[in-house]
Amino acid sequence: MKIQKVHIPVILSILSFFILSGGQVFAQRTTKGPTSSKKNSTLPVGPKMTGDQVIKLRKLTGLGRRGFVKNPEYRTSLGGTVGIDKDWCQITLEYMTAPEFIDDLTFQFYAVSEGVVEGKKVFSFYKSAVKYGDIERSNNHVCTMFLRPSAIKRFGELMAIAVEVLYQGKVVEEMSEEGTKMPEKWWKNPLVVENPSTVMRDGYLLNRSQSPFALISIEGYEFIK
Repeated sequence: MKIQKVHIPVILSILSFFILSGGQVFAQRTTKGPTSSKKNSTLPVGPKMTGDQVIKLRKLTGLGRRGFVKNPEYRTSLGGTVGIDKDWCQITLEYMTAPEFIDDLTFQFYAVSEGVVEGKKVFSFYKSAVKYGDIERSNNHVCTMFLRPSAIKRFGELMAIAVEVLYQGKVVEEMSEEGTKMPEKWWKNPLVVENPSTVMRDGYLLNRSQSPFALISIEGYEFIK
């Protein structure tokens, strides 16, 4: 079989062509102006968010075992692990905001549990607020509250949760989740809050900074005022 000779100058010409072509393509891709890091002034919002809204609540969760989280473990320079394995109930609110920045928003949370205390059926009512500052425009804000493990053990699991959002002193958004049938706006309804079987319990529903979870993923949450 006859082997054809390939001239070295031809090979060099082909290689030079590909190298030069590649260099031109690369230059076209890299010489494009830098992408601005400034956020778009128009927020891509969901279909139910109107033009005058500053905030839209997306999802509220916290009922049942899916809302339970274990006590975080911390290690110290003294050695060993600090923390006991306990179940906290985490209430999670997902929301979006439209303005570039909001000075502050107050989130007023409500929760009710049902349990048997000293042989009697009792409804425990929890209420707590958290205020955030300098809220930047985003579709992915998250707010969390935590019910102490002792409350779950003593007074039962949560059967209903709700939140009101106050902006400039007015309620602008609200949302609730119920595991059983409840009156409309039960957190303000006299049938619930003034019921002889309802007991108001302070100090059990905590914001993130008051809980052992304060240092977990701290960069993913808003500044608490």
